[in-house]
Amino acid sequence: GGGAFVNAGGAVGIQNSSFDTNQGNGLTVASGGSISLSQVEANGNLLQGAGLSNTGTSGVQVSNSTFNGNDTSHVASGAGLGLASPGNITLDGVIADSNFYLGVDIFASGASNTVTVTNSQFDTTKTTDGLDVAAHGSITLSTVDASHNADYGVSLTSTGGAVTVGPGTFDSNYDGLYIAAQGPITLTDVTVNNSGNTGATLAATGPGGNIVVSCSQFEQDPFGITAQLSAGHTLTTNADTFADLFGGVSLTGGTQVDNPGYDCNPPPAPATPGITNSGGGGGHSQTGIPVTG
Repeated sequence: GGGAFVNAGGAVGIQNSSFDTNQGNGLTVASGGSISLSQVEANGNLLQGAGLSNTGTSGVQVSNSTFNGNDTSHVASGAGLGLASPGNITLDGVIADSNFYLGVDIFASGASNTVTVTNSQFDTTKTTDGLDVAAHGSITLSTVDASHNADYGVSLTSTGGAVTVGPGTFDSNYDGLYIAAQGPITLTDVTVNNSGNTGATLAATGPGGNIVVSCSQFEQDPFGITAQLSAGHTLTTNADTFADLFGGVSLTGGTQVDNPGYDCNPPPAPATPGITNSGGGGGHSQTGIPVTG
């Protein structure tokens, strides 16, 4: 049977717990309020590692948790971690490696809720993707590794917001990244090497749909970037490295602007001059701006 099933009308918080090697799901949570997991393990289960869903506008937060080696091979669905929420979804320090069907599957159903994933790893999924996100609002990935997956490293779809990725590593997947957004797409300090097919497939077709790729590397992929834009929009490549087998960039619609001299390591901005008051007697001390009085 399954490890644990929690059905609550209000908030659910689970910390420092393990739900491993069960004959069903490791952990299932259905909540009418927020859901928070911290330092949770759900590894080696026969079905999904953890499935989290809630209603209302409260969000879901998962931090410092692992969802590895969950099977689902006999049902061809499920994930190491599955989340569905109309609120904001935040993952930080999550590892979901070596799952059978999906590493992490996120459905953010709210009209403008956000999905934020930081400091996380989704590697070696056996049949599909490391990370799948479907959202209406913005999606942000920072310091994410999704490599050695059978299909996409990450697949991100936003029907109404921006998608921002970087830094991140997406190596040795069949396809590195798939991103479709109605808003702008921004990739910065992204490494996508040794893909089986395409490093990054990017489609920005909404009214704000420009694409900017900066300081990123695409090497030993058959194709580096395949991009689609609406007329009048721009793909900007800033100091990117392309060493792909059949081509660096293929663009449909829009125009490309290439800035090979873009500075990926600009000097820090100078300190803003300020005024400090030493107090006690009304005297002044100064930094950069003369003060009289």
